[in-house]
Amino acid sequence: MRLNNFRQTTQFSRIKTVMEIAVTIQELKNAPCPAKWIIPQGVKAKGTLLYVHGGSFTLGASPLVTNMVCEIARQCGCKILMPDYRLAPEHPCPAAIEDIQALYTWVLSQSIDPKSIIFTGEQAGACIALASLQQCQKNKLPMPAGMVLYSPLVDLTLSNWAILLRGISGTSHSRELLMIAIRLYLGINGKPMDSANALASPLFGDMKGLPPLLIQARNDSFIMGDANRLVCAFEAEGGNVTLGVWPETKRLWERYAPEHYGAMVAASVQFIGKRLHAADGIE
Repeated sequence: MRLNNFRQTTQFSRIKTVMEIAVTIQELKNAPCPAKWIIPQGVKAKGTLLYVHGGSFTLGASPLVTNMVCEIARQCGCKILMPDYRLAPEHPCPAAIEDIQALYTWVLSQSIDPKSIIFTGEQAGACIALASLQQCQKNKLPMPAGMVLYSPLVDLTLSNWAILLRGISGTSHSRELLMIAIRLYLGINGKPMDSANALASPLFGDMKGLPPLLIQARNDSFIMGDANRLVCAFEAEGGNVTLGVWPETKRLWERYAPEHYGAMVAASVQFIGKRLHAADGIE
């Protein structure tokens, strides 16, 4: 299946699935990049989850992960802001990062309190979300209340020993497919971006001044090494970081492991609720 056909298939699945879980979808107007509000029905939103979807830098959002984020938003009393950022290979790095940064800047211009915003992202989306927030901090934008990253892929040099020694087993990826996705993201025309550049690998970026962070990852995941090193990098700059480690599963736990789904959602809801309360002075 060609990339464009696969994108159309995932786009249809995403919209169908989101509509099945009782939400209202509102397309943003006049925003710097295409984006939509996803509001769980019955929620009087007190906060915003700016959700940067995954998809190996080349595809749209997974309907299963979007459902998960919607459930977290429902329990938190939040609405979701989901950008349709530019995808590789047509738009290599840093196009997606520029989109997220531009959208966040625009949101702040709409008189939305940054302390009512939580950045979220999964896998490739976590990479883009973290790099975007580092750029926002570099440009002295006010930081959101917190950040939640699921299975964050934050080192595109693939120097993670878990990848080198064990490969990528038990997931929907192979190491070869991941390398292809990274190559497409870094650029295939002209001179590609260096994978060690902090825009591509935010693990090597500046963590100083970033908001409190919750990381959730699976214990046997190839990304566990990235998660552990991100914790160390955050703590080295005096950051507030919490790592949630989940048991080994045969598949991607955050998408296909119902035995951990409820507990993972509860941990996310607790962290987000605490950060939003802290912003209100109710720590």
